Amino acid sequence: EIWDDEDPALYLKYTLKTFPHDFIAHETILKGKTNLVYIPFVNLNNYFFEKFGSFHYYHALGPWIDHCAEVIGEKTGVFANFTSKQLDIVVFKDGALQLANSFEYHTPEDVVYYVLFVYEQVALSTEETPIYISGAVSQSTAIHSELYTYIRHVEFIPTYKLSISRLGKEKAHKELLLKLGLQCASYQENIKEEK
Repeated sequence: EIWDDEDPALYLKYTLKTFPHDFIAHETILKGKTNLVYIPFVNLNNYFFEKFGSFHYYHALGPWIDHCAEVIGEKTGVFANFTSKQLDIVVFKDGALQLANSFEYHTPEDVVYYVLFVYEQVALSTEETPIYISGAVSQSTAIHSELYTYIRHVEFIPTYKLSISRLGKEKAHKELLLKLGLQCASYQENIKEEK
């Protein structure tokens, strides 16, 4: 109810510094219930536009948040996606999005700090609320071990509903944001063909 198309920069002013010339993009997620507001890589998008023509772009976390919502349903859970230096966290409580944030990390202890801080801030139990992990993590990594030390239910995110579940021989939860992006692009192509 508080969304205003006229001034999307308003939704970023407390989280990052914006400049008057910044292009602020937004897209709807969670079946139109929520707006994801961000500053796209305009130079990169312009390059692709010049090279390949018109295309649809979106924030990488948009399809991931939608996938997490589908996985969690009406339950409560935390989702964490890892790259080599970034942790993206999404929290759902009784099926409603409570938090979506990204953190830069350098050690497994950094990851545990951020995750436990999120659990505390959203008033979740580390004994009862599961964390679903994806991306650059496996059971043999220190991140998994550290999380499992403090959180009772550490699971890999379910990917059985994805039409693109594997790239080569890696595990299904690896490169999840890329797979969701490919699935989203495939969906956009199908819409174009139907028209």
